[in-house]
Amino acid sequence: LPSLVLPPPPSPPPLPKPLTLATSKDIPMISLLRLSVFSPSPNLTSLFLRKSSQIISSRLTLSSKILLHPTPKGLAGSIEISSHEFTGTSLSGLYLSEFCVLPHHRLKGYGSNLLLGVDAYASHVDVGRIYLHVEKRNLKAIKCYERAGYCILKPKDCREVFSSKLGLGEGKHWLMG
Repeated sequence: LPSLVLPPPPSPPPLPKPLTLATSKDIPMISLLRLSVFSPSPNLTSLFLRKSSQIISSRLTLSSKILLHPTPKGLAGSIEISSHEFTGTSLSGLYLSEFCVLPHHRLKGYGSNLLLGVDAYASHVDVGRIYLHVEKRNLKAIKCYERAGYCILKPKDCREVFSSKLGLGEGKHWLMG
């Protein structure tokens, strides 16, 4: 019998230092990071961590990727990259979500480095378009995305179909790409 030769596993994308791709062992740390940034009321902490861990695990199973920006003292930030959100829409590409940088690490290049990592990942998987939603009132985030080359997209109907598919509040977010 001829031997079966399996193709080598896909190589990891070349990411800017010190970024890494999350694995299932990183889920508790990512949940804590998201808790610190998105901070629900204190009496919901354990529920938030449990639910967040379940969601992250599920999304990693769906082939989402999460880029991590470690520091010697823990995570500075993370960003999630996926493509399954485009099912049933006229758009295709990568979708960014859950972008968070701890407040004391903001304006120090961590967020920009994570976005450079997204660009490296997109190039590695040969995807040309990257999209994200941002709250219209989050001017600091909008400026960060604009510095990285993102802009608010038109036409309006494309934004509305995609936003409603994701369950985002009507008129509260910009779609950027």
